[in-house]
Formats: sequence, C-alpha cells, structure tokens
Amino acid sequence: MNNNKMDKINNLIKKKQEFLEIKSQYEYKIQKIKETIHTINMSIYNECGKYGHKYCMETESGMYGETYNICEICGMVN
Repeated sequence: MNNNKMDKINNLIKKKQEFLEIKSQYEYKIQKIKETIHTINMSIYNECGKYGHKYCMETESGMYGETYNICEICGMVN
C-alpha cells in the first residue's frame, strides 16, 4: 500500500481509539450517576420508613398479574 492509504487507515484507527476512550469515560460517568441515584433512593426509603410506609396493594394487569404492595409516599415495593 502506498503512504496515502496507510495514513488514511492510521487516521481512522486513531479516531476510533479516541471515540472508544470517550465512550469509556461516559460509561464510567453513567455508572457513578446510577450509584448516586441508588443512594438517594435508599435515603428516601429510609426517611419514609421512619414515619411508616403507607402500603397499598397493586396487581399487574393480565391473566397472571402479580400482586405486590407499594408505598404510596415513596414508591417502595414490598
């Protein structure tokens, strides 16, 4: 191959590596955001639990819908 074609390929490989690095950074940020959301949810559930969850029974639609209890205040499923 001539140098022009090799330069083009090398530039594409370099660009791909740059985008893979950006993707990795965003995946790390998304994971940190998920952890923060989980921590906030746990705080909400714990604070609501101090005053007593207000559960109501919910049933999923459909022939074999599952029944579960959900807190009307914080959304905790029991």
